[in-house]
Amino acid sequence: MIAQTWWMTQRQLKALLRQPAVLVITLVQPVVWLFLFGNLFRHIVDLPGFGAGSYLDYLVPGVVVMNAVSSSMWSGMGVIDEIERGTLNRFLTSPVGRGAIINGNVIVQAISIAFQSVVIVLLGWAAGAHFPNGAAGPIALVVAAILLGTAFSALSNVMGMTLRERESIIGLSIFLLLPLTFLSSAFMARSSRVFTSCSVQCSMRMFCSHSL
Repeated sequence: MIAQTWWMTQRQLKALLRQPAVLVITLVQPVVWLFLFGNLFRHIVDLPGFGAGSYLDYLVPGVVVMNAVSSSMWSGMGVIDEIERGTLNRFLTSPVGRGAIINGNVIVQAISIAFQSVVIVLLGWAAGAHFPNGAAGPIALVVAAILLGTAFSALSNVMGMTLRERESIIGLSIFLLLPLTFLSSAFMARSSRVFTSCSVQCSMRMFCSHSL
């Protein structure tokens, strides 16, 4: 199983290296969030009970986690592409274990998340963000993002193999990402007085706009 997983991982990595622009494109949204919201809401730390000295310090971990979740939720699209091309059927008739096929996809997604998380952390640091506990803080953040992204990537791959419809992956992503984004404390500290009203209003507006 280990050897087969390594072979499938190499195959996915070669495909990813042929299209490095995918990693860059997926970084556009978190970078926009980082610098746009970081500059727009920089004075929000003056709110009573926010509990952070700099909004950028507070925002970077949230952007890293959101990027890990959002990027991994779309990994099932690759499985659907392989099903439609017939590649997956050829693998299923080969001696390669089915677990190795899933493991290869998940491992490559974890590597992508690790790269993207490191880039976001470095951009935040270059913009003036500070991380607690020296290098241990960013390392723990990247590891947590990898673990979280691995779980959602596995879920997305299973959904892709089970349902085999892109609409299902898109619906699942919207159903999970929008509430998790705006009901979480990624943008606003839970101790802040405006957390509840802002999160609920934002999530409802985003849900209604996508429903329409």
